[in-house]
Amino acid sequence: MAKNKKKAKQKHNPKINKIAKNKKNPDSFMDKNISWHFSKIDLNKNSDWSWKTFLALDHNNKLFKKLCDYEKMKLSQVQDRKNHRVGLDSLNKKAVEELEKNNLDDIGNLHSFHVNATTRFYCIPFGNIMKLLWYDPYHSYDTAEKAVCPPHR
Repeated sequence: MAKNKKKAKQKHNPKINKIAKNKKNPDSFMDKNISWHFSKIDLNKNSDWSWKTFLALDHNNKLFKKLCDYEKMKLSQVQDRKNHRVGLDSLNKKAVEELEKNNLDDIGNLHSFHVNATTRFYCIPFGNIMKLLWYDPYHSYDTAEKAVCPPHR
């Protein structure tokens, strides 16, 4: 018995000059305004970097105003020496333990935002969205051992 050899038939020739439908630049989030998410903020009373500390101390709403100011800016405008990504290997040991405890140790890096000489807040970056995590009032040489990320000399 002879086998029939099947051959695929083509109804039409495919277009060779295809054009991508999504032409977005993968770094286009840098040109978008910063957006804050509050679902990850640390409200643990026993944490050194709890936002409860911020809420109790921010009498003049200085930090809140700073958040509002940053929100008016594009991420590309705030990326500098004072506002930057921080690798987990640069963090205080206790900060790394906090991330592990909360199953956040796989995030790759945090983003540090400058408030003043001794205060920073740390976020989990997701494009232009910053998920607020820690309020750190210890970013000085005198209290470096308590800082999320000790300052460099």
